[in-house]
Amino acid sequence: VKYVPWMCLRLRDSIPGTRANYILSIEGMFKQLFIAYGCSITWFTVACRPILFIDSCHLTAYYRGVLMSVCALDANNGLYPLTYSFASSENDDDWLWFFQELKHIVGLEMKCSKVYYKIWYPQYQPMMSQVWESYQSLQFQTTWDKVTAL
Repeated sequence: VKYVPWMCLRLRDSIPGTRANYILSIEGMFKQLFIAYGCSITWFTVACRPILFIDSCHLTAYYRGVLMSVCALDANNGLYPLTYSFASSENDDDWLWFFQELKHIVGLEMKCSKVYYKIWYPQYQPMMSQVWESYQSLQFQTTWDKVTAL
């Protein structure tokens, strides 16, 4: 846990435009980590199609948790890795945090026409649909405009 803040700082300092954020629990334990490299973000906005593929998988080794990832479709119809995130569990709060971080990368200037996501647990399907609908809604755009104006 003590290396996570150092690693995030080093990534942001060494790769311009990189977004590396983390959250620790009240007890100081690891909770969430989000990483998107600046070069990936730049290339996504320049050369990728407005289609996102969102996936997650459970980590079952010594360090348990969830790996969440987002890929885009490039000009050669290949998957282009955009970002990844680690979370201590797969729940609504972790997904919401992940999408809030993703919002800063995709932004409103890039309108994604399709989002594909694969979630094995049916209870998360409605939540994912609601998150994406709110992402595209006018209310979200109005709120985002207020945030960017600060």
